[in-house]
Amino acid sequence: MNHDPITLDLLHLTLVPGLGPARIARLLEAFGSVDRLRGARGETVGRVKGIGPKLTRQIAHSLRESDDELDRELQRIEQAGAHLL
Repeated sequence: MNHDPITLDLLHLTLVPGLGPARIARLLEAFGSVDRLRGARGETVGRVKGIGPKLTRQIAHSLRESDDELDRELQRIEQAGAHLL
């Protein structure tokens, strides 16, 4: 199933421990996409309001490891008969 890239970015970021709606919104406003966030330097990510050094490291780790988790989450959504909006 094809999903809107913005929706996938939102889902991807919700899988990062420590990120809630406000931080996700700030990150997407600052970087525009998960791909650009993934490629950003740690100090640049850390300049976003509410994102300190510890969370910057968590984001970097989670985004490196989360593609498989995103795929599993999408499978769970599909198996449940649900749809991303």
